[in-house]
Amino acid sequence: MKKINNNGISEILFPTVTLFIVIAIMLIVGAGAFVTPYRSGDGEEYMLMTEAFERHFSPDVTREDIEQAGEDYNYSAFEDLEIEKAKGFFKAENGKYYSYHFWLYSLLAMPFKALIKAVGGNQLGAFYLLNSASFIVMLFISYIWLYAKPDRKLAWVVLVSLNPVLFYLTWTHTEMFSYCMVCISLVMFQRKGYKRAIFFACVSAMQNQPTVFLAGMYFIDYIFEFFTDKEQDNRKKFRITKQKLKKFAVQALISVICFVPFFVPFMFYQANFGVPSLILETSNSGISFEKVLSMFFDLNFGMVLYMPVLILLFVSFVIIMVFIRPRRTIMYTVTLLLMCMICSMQSNWNPDTAGMNRYAIWITPLMISFCVLETEYFDETNMKSLFLAVYAMSAGWTFFSVCSNGLLVCSQSYKEFTPTAISVMKNRPELYNPVQEIFYERFMGEEKKMDGDPMPKIIYNNDSIVKIFMNNSQKELMENIIDKDYIDVFESRLETDKDGWYYLNFKKGELLCSDERYWDLQREREILNNFEDFELDGKDMSFGVSDISLPQYFERDSENNEVSFIFKNTSDEVFPKVSNDNENNIGVSYHIYDNDKNETDFHNERTYFNISLLPGDEILIKLKVDVSELKKGKYILMLDCVQEGNSWFYGEKSPYAYAIEVK
Repeated sequence: MKKINNNGISEILFPTVTLFIVIAIMLIVGAGAFVTPYRSGDGEEYMLMTEAFERHFSPDVTREDIEQAGEDYNYSAFEDLEIEKAKGFFKAENGKYYSYHFWLYSLLAMPFKALIKAVGGNQLGAFYLLNSASFIVMLFISYIWLYAKPDRKLAWVVLVSLNPVLFYLTWTHTEMFSYCMVCISLVMFQRKGYKRAIFFACVSAMQNQPTVFLAGMYFIDYIFEFFTDKEQDNRKKFRITKQKLKKFAVQALISVICFVPFFVPFMFYQANFGVPSLILETSNSGISFEKVLSMFFDLNFGMVLYMPVLILLFVSFVIIMVFIRPRRTIMYTVTLLLMCMICSMQSNWNPDTAGMNRYAIWITPLMISFCVLETEYFDETNMKSLFLAVYAMSAGWTFFSVCSNGLLVCSQSYKEFTPTAISVMKNRPELYNPVQEIFYERFMGEEKKMDGDPMPKIIYNNDSIVKIFMNNSQKELMENIIDKDYIDVFESRLETDKDGWYYLNFKKGELLCSDERYWDLQREREILNNFEDFELDGKDMSFGVSDISLPQYFERDSENNEVSFIFKNTSDEVFPKVSNDNENNIGVSYHIYDNDKNETDFHNERTYFNISLLPGDEILIKLKVDVSELKKGKYILMLDCVQEGNSWFYGEKSPYAYAIEVK
């Protein structure tokens, strides 16, 4: 291997890295040609702010901005949208409306939007162009300025390029931008360009605040480096002198100025809303270590799906390097944890995400930097080749995972379980009990609050229940779902001391119930929750009658005239049990006709269901029949069902007609 030249670029690896970057640029250009720009995440806010900057060069959004944005982006959701109801916008003390996400990203996208508008293109592509430009600039800065040995420089470029961040290239969102700023800051840090490293980390933090901890790490390392002297035996010693303090005061002042970008959003919101952050003001979530772990190990959006080798490398190197380079190892580890903990304060933990958790995206460069750029110690050992092979394995696994999930447009929705999560939940359910919001929203297929949901959520493996997500108020309902022979097994697992939702896990065959039975009950709950919209018209509503028991005759003076029979729901719908809150209950009643088929009384007393009847369910009905107003003689009794406020099932065409005699 030839020596590193003045730019830190190996003559041997020059063609390799150049070719790799050319391929990356071609990939990005190809995406622009074949991928249609689309709104994602909180994109509507950034789209409107970009429109506002283009029209009057300020981030406050007006009704006129919304109207024009609808035309420019060809985005129907902006039609008739009032600024007062625009999601993510709040009215400031000056009467103007601002987004609670800062506007730097939109400001930078504005020139690209104007350019696309001038050539008549899809203006949503402005964000794609900004993301692409950020990515290309980051690659070239890494290529030109990263101070590292050639093989490690190549490993860095490959790992930050073949990364799940590619999913976010086409997003109308800040992930790619913040990711690139973090990468650039780490490149500057490796060159000991502390002030530039702090500046770029703080620019990233203008959109994603947790990255400011990187700037803090750089500043702390700068202090150690400034006051550390190398002794004659090459040992380093931390020493503070008056002369050094004077020099450091000037340098520290310049470094503090580099932190200014981070404080700009806080000053902006303080000036306009009287609070430093609208996000913190509207969030009610604290630090959650469960969420921190999910960033790495969740089977729906965790890093483990795309970068398992990197996780293993990072943990291994931390354990080893803490004895070799303790200061840097501790700083990297603490910074990573601090960033994750602040991210965990997000109240929406199952947001619109492309593959990997979007908060984890701009944490990965920190891990890559530590594993690749802080472990030169092993270059002098016989383990160097092994680690280079592991870097290649990590890049290969990640690129394969990204390609198999759509490459530049992730095929996996944040409203559904990944195949990995489904497989684990069906076969080893105890291994995956995710953050409740993740499980609930992906089970339901929509962003939805679980408060007030009466239905437990069940994962099946054929007819076996293997996972239940429930609360104790649903115990009785679960007992209606589970086969009777297995209720004792279910009850033995209940955690009766818990107030909220929790998981129960079972082995296949341990708890049986058909999936069809569960979804019938789910349908019932939907009907009950939306009963005013449930009408018989157009539905195949039918019932059956069997084992009917009629008295020999009906007595006019008796109040005990009764007909009993087995009622069966033969329709495809659920007949809900009676509810005092509903005006549209379904009940069983009767009509009486004389022998000439003249109607004597059509509307009679109803008998309502005390349990909900799923398709195929049967129930014993005892129906009181009032004949006190009838004359003595022979009549026809017709059994029928009615939905109150809507209609009878059969009316005069009921097939369940029986001859009776009144005395």
